[in-house]
Amino acid sequence: MTFFTLFTPVSYWILIALWLFIFAFYVNRIRNSRLKSRLYVTLLIILAIDAFRTLFESVYFGAWYTSLVGLIPRSIHNFLVRPEYVFIPKILNILAALLIILIVFRRWFPEEEAERKKEAVYTKALENEIRERQAIENELKQSRARLMDAQGLAKLGHYVFDIKKDAWTSSAGLDNIFGINKNFPRDVRGWLALVHPDDHDTMEAYLQETVLAEHKRFDKEYRIIDQATQKTKWVHGLGDIRLDEHHSPVELFGTIQDITEQVHMRTEREKLIRELRDALENVKTLSGLLPICAKCKKIRDDKGYWNTLEAYIQSHSNVLFSHGLCTDCSDDLYGKQEWYIKFKKDSNAN
Repeated sequence: MTFFTLFTPVSYWILIALWLFIFAFYVNRIRNSRLKSRLYVTLLIILAIDAFRTLFESVYFGAWYTSLVGLIPRSIHNFLVRPEYVFIPKILNILAALLIILIVFRRWFPEEEAERKKEAVYTKALENEIRERQAIENELKQSRARLMDAQGLAKLGHYVFDIKKDAWTSSAGLDNIFGINKNFPRDVRGWLALVHPDDHDTMEAYLQETVLAEHKRFDKEYRIIDQATQKTKWVHGLGDIRLDEHHSPVELFGTIQDITEQVHMRTEREKLIRELRDALENVKTLSGLLPICAKCKKIRDDKGYWNTLEAYIQSHSNVLFSHGLCTDCSDDLYGKQEWYIKFKKDSNAN
């Protein structure tokens, strides 16, 4: 029987086709997967070799080899079961083991060491990147915390108003100014509900006509009602409007500052200025020509009445008089009296 005729039975070709399928599967997986790990590729090669070895050994030494009678030619069956040829699968096992060991030592260990070094470099780079990102995140958190502290000291908060969605978001500082929580409706109607009733219509018209229609910057001082305390506050709102490619308003971003104290101080200052102005206006001064009597020194007022000098000056200023006698008048009145002559002598002696 020739070698070709030994492989003619269909059953034996099925076994060969099974091994070829398994080997082709592993080879195709190795070729198409483009795996980065050399370990994975090495293991697939070893599995392909072991699949052939196991298949051959199963055919030769399997518990079912006696059932192959009728599936393969009897001459092949008789050849496989002869004791003197038992070394064939053993040699095949030894060769497969040596091949696997050779692959492991020639490919796995060196290349796996290189893979470990690459992985160590990659891991170190990844750790450095993570540390840098954590440092950046910590710096951002600190900057955000400092910003919040600064806004708190300045009684300032910021907002972003999405015009198309009719929704605005606010910072914690702004929520504190408004006295609202996260459940407060953040739309135009919600904002107008915060505005003082006396300023409601004015602010609604200002937003719709000046800011949204004319695309002007939001810059307005107005009153609100603190929702937590129900107290009136003065705030100064600023905002820049952003337009899309069609020149339509899409966003308003800005700040709102609590200026209640500044307004009160300004009001007090204006009140003080008014009071000072009124006081200056009420100050009466003497100016121009005064008609005065050459003998009695009475002064004629603008109504034609003659007033004593003291009365006229007191009525036209805040001056008060205290009366006394000058030296000449004292001499005229008391110059011939002995007590006065003695008084003058004593005064001159001192």
